Amino acid sequence: RLGWENTLSTYNRQLLRADFYYDYWKQTNTTPEQMPLFSKLEWSIAPWVSLAIKSNIDTRSGENLMRSASLSLLDGRFSKATIAYRSFLDWNDFLTIKLETLLTEQLKVSGTAWYDADKSDLTLWSVNLSYFKPSNIGYFFEIFERSGTRKENETNLSFGLNLFSF
Repeated sequence: RLGWENTLSTYNRQLLRADFYYDYWKQTNTTPEQMPLFSKLEWSIAPWVSLAIKSNIDTRSGENLMRSASLSLLDGRFSKATIAYRSFLDWNDFLTIKLETLLTEQLKVSGTAWYDADKSDLTLWSVNLSYFKPSNIGYFFEIFERSGTRKENETNLSFGLNLFSF
């Protein structure tokens, strides 16, 4: 993966961010003709609101495989809400919402929902609980359910561990 990231910031906050990535080698089952270019532009209008657009373009065919526009609202430093519209070339259009809040300095809870605008159906939902210890270790617990997607209908329960600064 070849990428370029650029951030314009002031002393205490990020104003504008641009990320671009091009995948030269992939180990997935997609066709070798697809060479996607990922791009993301994020503009922080104020310390509490930001807008972002994302795109995934197949550079060989010129088709836009995925596009997204989102609005994020931050309540101080404890809670964040993001609402987004996502559109896929060979899939449906979705309205997504993600809510996050810090319960304590070490405990964070978040929830996500994907609403399929074409089928008028709640396609995916998840709830995540994260615990961060001061020693740069994070523990995660998540439950999510997927229905009506290209994958089979399923409910997953997962536990995880993240190590930071090693």
